[in-house]
Amino acid sequence: MSKPGRTFERSFNRYNILNSIRTAGMISRIDIARSLDLAKASLTSITADLINEGLIFEKEAGAYQVGRRPILLAINPDGAHAVGVSISMKQIEVVIINFQAEIKTSYAMPLEKGIYSPEELTKKIMDAIGTCISKSGFPDKRISGIGISIPGLVDSSSGIIRYMPNYGWMDVNLRELLQDKTKHPVFIDNDANIITIAEHWFGSGKGSDNFMVIVLENGIGAGYVLNGRIMRGNFGMAGEFGHMSINQDGPLCRCGKRGCVEAYAGIYTIVKDAQEVIRNRMGKRPVKKDMLFSDVIIKARDDNPELIKIFDNAGNMLGFGISQLVILLNPEKIILTGTGAQAEDLLFKPMFESIKRNLSDKLSRYQTDILIKPSTDEAFAKGAGTLVLQEIYKSPAIKH
Repeated sequence: MSKPGRTFERSFNRYNILNSIRTAGMISRIDIARSLDLAKASLTSITADLINEGLIFEKEAGAYQVGRRPILLAINPDGAHAVGVSISMKQIEVVIINFQAEIKTSYAMPLEKGIYSPEELTKKIMDAIGTCISKSGFPDKRISGIGISIPGLVDSSSGIIRYMPNYGWMDVNLRELLQDKTKHPVFIDNDANIITIAEHWFGSGKGSDNFMVIVLENGIGAGYVLNGRIMRGNFGMAGEFGHMSINQDGPLCRCGKRGCVEAYAGIYTIVKDAQEVIRNRMGKRPVKKDMLFSDVIIKARDDNPELIKIFDNAGNMLGFGISQLVILLNPEKIILTGTGAQAEDLLFKPMFESIKRNLSDKLSRYQTDILIKPSTDEAFAKGAGTLVLQEIYKSPAIKH
């Protein structure tokens, strides 16, 4: 029987070995041992286990300058497969990804009702997952787990949705509801953390130990990787950048406070303010209730100064909020993504100007790179699948 301390050390080394292979693409055992300061016997034993599990395989190097060609280790793309699910107001997006987070199959199920009960949505999720697995042709036993992306406050350790504003849910244990209907392990997190994990593993945050992702949707969320680890806070509630108040006398936010970043720069706010401008212009004529963010962008680009002013104000306040994050956490980079990225220069030109204006010249030399990364409908679902891959890295227990 292995001692707990030894088991933890082996799991920790397993994670670091897999991570080294993933980050490098291909790497020799000697280079892994050197970079992790790991004993040869331990490295040989763990890599043998990983090969037997089918998670990695050996590849012979190509042209090599001197001596014998080294044997390199690489991630086996077909070593594991995961289901990723993203829930939005308009649809449930499901993907199946391989061990390198490449999408193998996808399926989108429209959501036609405005609000769903937890039981109703659980059934919809299971139906969508079943359809995607059937479409893929994968046998169910090849799926290692299910990851779920939620637009709301989530305690990822318990699977409890503390608050989901789209549906008004509070303290709903969605993981338990889903786990009762599937034999696969289920992992749940909020959409900002999920995109952050995906960026850290396979995206623009790969190789960076200190960065942030800000997700611009109806609300504004953020995920933080500090010293190589995602920061969750007490009960997993860290990252609610959108509900950081930057003006106590500002507009009322959906959370009940005033002057939150989201109350200025959330898509919901921008569309609402645009509708008000158009309503005032049209007098008594009805205004389109289901106006989309893309509609507002088009109308603003049609040289509408009042709508441009809305984007200017949103970008200015978003930039001010980001400047405070830069001062507080000094990240290497900040990645902005989500539907809000569609606004491009309308939002980001005033945002960059505000960031520059609100950072001291003495601090600006400790530069933070800010990247704009438009998202796709599949991005959050792919990120959700990464939750499962992350668990496989830690332990072989969920690998079928």
